[in-house]
Amino acid sequence: MNIGAAVQWLGQHAVGALRRGRVAGALRGPRPIVTIAMSSGETKTMELLLPYGMSALPAQGDVLVAAIGGQKDHFVALGADDITKRIGDLAAGEFGFYDGNSAVVWRGGGLEIWSTLPVTVQSDGQVNVTGAGIGIGAIGDSLQKLVDARFVALFNAHVHGGVQAGGSNTGTPTVAMAVGSHTTTHLVAG
Repeated sequence: MNIGAAVQWLGQHAVGALRRGRVAGALRGPRPIVTIAMSSGETKTMELLLPYGMSALPAQGDVLVAAIGGQKDHFVALGADDITKRIGDLAAGEFGFYDGNSAVVWRGGGLEIWSTLPVTVQSDGQVNVTGAGIGIGAIGDSLQKLVDARFVALFNAHVHGGVQAGGSNTGTPTVAMAVGSHTTTHLVAG
């Protein structure tokens, strides 16, 4: 084989080794298995390789498809990218994960977690929250309280026995709790 033919053969195989595709479906497993609609019009099922420590089961997105060893029967998809799942206001060096409703973002000033959906923290062990300060909600009417209306009724009706000779009780508290300023509708004790 002459040099020209060798370069042509290498070029044809190198071009065929990498292709672009689009995620058409995915199955859960130790490593996600994705169905890829290839740019050539064919559909292939293959493993999806993701960056270290990242887990994802993409519903859609673009992938780079590699033919391992140049063999067209052994493909893997490299990464998955969906422009609709991007965080648009990142600064240099920042990164995060976003699904359209919730995000975890590492910013220069710290870690942000935000969501329009419920957020769950689950642990079989102790959960510790430590910081220079811990804020719950905003100052004012929207501050989230930690008791519900049933506690207000109990607190406002309680009396202290044994304070005066003869077993008399004191009156109710001089400063009463109020539902609007001391309770939340978001947390109801069982």
